[in-house]
Amino acid sequence: MSELSAADELDEQYQKQYLNFLFEKSSLPEFKNLKTLEDYFYYSLNSLIEEKITFERLENGIPKIKNNTDALMYRNSSFDKYKLPETRDLDEILEDCTKSIAYAEQNTNEFILCYMNRSSALLKSHLYDDCLNDINYIFKNININDSQKVKLLVKKSQCYEILKYPKNDVDYLKNEIKMMITKLKINDKNKINALEYLNNATNNINKKPFKKILVNENEASILNENDKIIGASDSIKISYSNEYGRHIIATRDIKPGEAILLHKPYASYLVENGIYQFCSYCMKQTWSSVPCNHCVHTVYCTDKCRDLAWSEYHDIECKLIGVSSEWGLGERPMLALKMTILAIREAKSIESLEKKLIKLDKIIDPLEKGLTNGIFDSSKYTSVYSLLTDIDKKRSDQIFHYSNVAVILVYLLGTRTNFLGPKIEKKCKDIYNIKNLTFIGKLLLQNCLIVKTNACSIGDYENELDFDERSIGILPSLAIFNHGCFCKTSRYEFNGKISLQSTCTIEKGEQVYVNYGQTFESSPSCQRKQSIELKYNFNCKCNACDDNWPADLSTLPVMSIPDVIAKKLIDVYKLYHTELRADDDDDSAIYFDDTIDRMNIKKQLVDVIEELYPHVRHPSPDLITFMEMLTTILGSRSTRWQTLN
Repeated sequence: MSELSAADELDEQYQKQYLNFLFEKSSLPEFKNLKTLEDYFYYSLNSLIEEKITFERLENGIPKIKNNTDALMYRNSSFDKYKLPETRDLDEILEDCTKSIAYAEQNTNEFILCYMNRSSALLKSHLYDDCLNDINYIFKNININDSQKVKLLVKKSQCYEILKYPKNDVDYLKNEIKMMITKLKINDKNKINALEYLNNATNNINKKPFKKILVNENEASILNENDKIIGASDSIKISYSNEYGRHIIATRDIKPGEAILLHKPYASYLVENGIYQFCSYCMKQTWSSVPCNHCVHTVYCTDKCRDLAWSEYHDIECKLIGVSSEWGLGERPMLALKMTILAIREAKSIESLEKKLIKLDKIIDPLEKGLTNGIFDSSKYTSVYSLLTDIDKKRSDQIFHYSNVAVILVYLLGTRTNFLGPKIEKKCKDIYNIKNLTFIGKLLLQNCLIVKTNACSIGDYENELDFDERSIGILPSLAIFNHGCFCKTSRYEFNGKISLQSTCTIEKGEQVYVNYGQTFESSPSCQRKQSIELKYNFNCKCNACDDNWPADLSTLPVMSIPDVIAKKLIDVYKLYHTELRADDDDDSAIYFDDTIDRMNIKKQLVDVIEELYPHVRHPSPDLITFMEMLTTILGSRSTRWQTLN
């Protein structure tokens, strides 16, 4: 996402006006002389009110709301796409089905039709458990007529047969269908289809369910918990130096394949292309989601996740998400908003949080910052608040952009919710009437800058150059790890939790790095350093940069290793490629074939990396090859986006 993401989706004329305003104001001497978050916030507030550049747009904007016209449009779109087998995309079809449910006005006939339609699409996509979820949801929550009940009972019975439910359960459903069809007219389409189903005993024999990846969080479990860092292994500690700031050091030798970190982000936010495919609360992929009862921008895998989201933050977020989407704020400001809501609710009140942060600001020792009762706990806002904002290193237009965003968020909170106190009128000057305005403005700006500097992308790594982002999140313990263009760790997601695992031997006393997205294989060191400095405001001094490692390792001279290790490399290489069929274009066996002994392959890779490590110097093509294999195995039971096509 660009630095000016708030203007990304504006019309061309308005975008030009906003960008000109942004650069003109941020280049003025008076702005460059500002020092504090409070100064930046009020400069933006006064400038925006004076220019009337933002609020008119916000006040006149019409956010997307539930309406049956759009619901029908998406439902028809799913029909049209299904009719074209040559270009049929089941992912797009089901996304349209889910959009139609999200947009449909609840307790209307269109809402019923949208749910009925998706249950049919799920059945045709071999997602039988999800089809049952939709059917059960309809029976529990929606009043439908007898014909619709028959149609759903037939689908339910089909799913039971395919999923091999007990025969008694299937027979019970069929008897229920037989009784229900007596209530229908002879020419009722659903009655005719039900009779055809009952008279065809073999129609489901060869159908197989879509196979979902079995996410196994146990494969990322921490063996020995760290008593100072929640969710971390006892193999690391937080250290500090003037050169590196806070960073992570290995307290003992760390074996390849060892879990270093496993923790849920403090807050996360789905990117735009994932909001109808993933649960907005737990971030799991979902095909039978339930919609928010109020907005069209979030869906959830269960009622439980929807209710938890509502009680924790979405009751406030829901009132802002529509207009923020229309104005194009983007995911990062909305993540900052969610962090702010969570922080205030954790502290029980705005006033309590302000007092707490005043105390935290007085802490001088960097190693004491972020601690709760002497422990670094990423589930507490104290740990988030301790993260760097790099305000002294950011360009003035960047800071001004985010101070503008903070003003907009305050305005939306003040005019659309009671979160900050009584609602204010939709007039620019009334923003000054918001109670605790200075503190809230500073807090939102700080959280925006924390997100800009520390948010991590969460998604699937196909390789170091191909990353499919699903969401962004703030995980304070992960943010303390410094970047290395070559690092001995790899990051995964397991059911909403972020896992960091070692892919090579990490020696005691060695700094443990993570990769922020720039690897030494992706581009020359000069380009990487420039890109990293522009995005993260530091000069990368990792070994790959300082020693100018070549991106093409085949140009390096072959390293001499003992014959016995060389033979083992060949054996393990063959084992990996034979077992996982890694040379095939279709690599699905890595994720779906339950006959593969992943633990044995992992053990073999760990052993060969440990034996090879003392005999090579970096960069070693052989070592990196086996590290990449281990990276794949470690992620084979992690959360991944699955396509139905």
